[in-house]
Amino acid sequence: MVSPQGGDGGDVLVDPANGNKAVTEYVDLNMISTVNGGVSNGSTHAFATINPSCFNPVFTPNPCDPDPRFIAPFGADVTNINHWVAGGEFVWDNQGKGWNTSCSATACDWVAVHDTGTSNTINAIADAGKVTYAGWCGNGCNPAGTAPFTSGIDTNFGGTWHTVHSHVLPNRVPTSFTLDPHNAAHVIVTYGAFSRHWIPGGGVGHVFVSSNGGGAWKNISGNLPDVPVNSSVVWNHQLVIGTDVGVFATSAAAPGTWVRLGKNLPASPSVALSVAPDQSFLVVATHGRGLWKLSG
Repeated sequence: MVSPQGGDGGDVLVDPANGNKAVTEYVDLNMISTVNGGVSNGSTHAFATINPSCFNPVFTPNPCDPDPRFIAPFGADVTNINHWVAGGEFVWDNQGKGWNTSCSATACDWVAVHDTGTSNTINAIADAGKVTYAGWCGNGCNPAGTAPFTSGIDTNFGGTWHTVHSHVLPNRVPTSFTLDPHNAAHVIVTYGAFSRHWIPGGGVGHVFVSSNGGGAWKNISGNLPDVPVNSSVVWNHQLVIGTDVGVFATSAAAPGTWVRLGKNLPASPSVALSVAPDQSFLVVATHGRGLWKLSG
């Protein structure tokens, strides 16, 4: 048995066409990849360290990311399983090299394509083709800190990197993006924390949609309770979100009226959602109550 990384785990990426090909994550954006399902007889390498983090325990890439979150986001392009993006202070792009992606102290396939700014760190990231969205927070991402809390969404939609500006979006932590694989201008973002009732200047709402690449946003939180939203996916023509009190769904075509999805799921924090490659079921990862599966 091989224990490639110990301690806290982060995101996971698996090739839907080959379950032996995966990327897993330790803290501080420390990603490792395997092409044989992690199998080793002790003399072969099951995993390769491929990350651009300055906290890489094996080597320090140059350049490297100085400020990834404890659990930093990465993921695959919704149109190309081999094109990956990852976020710390910088937006990192693997140049579409998939499981051939490599990184060492002297050369690294990850390219820093955007800097969100000193003291900022990316908490959510997603990509569709040439378009990337990165949701970040500043000053330690802690609204209770002494410095003013800041957050934003950076994107290269339109050809150049910029921070979107909207009075509709709350000043809280962006937690996930859901992108339309057929239209990169169509993006949904979710937010954590609570409304301004609890956080001064925090704004209201937890789910927002843009149809023009972040130029304008609409609050589609509707009848949702005022609780953090952690994850979002589209499944069975529904927009599905994981919140701190369970899973809710609304029509993907006309979002805004939300209902609890399925039965028997505990009203505990639902921190991650994943859809089966053939769309036949949804998996929910909860905090403290294990994994749950809902068939379509």
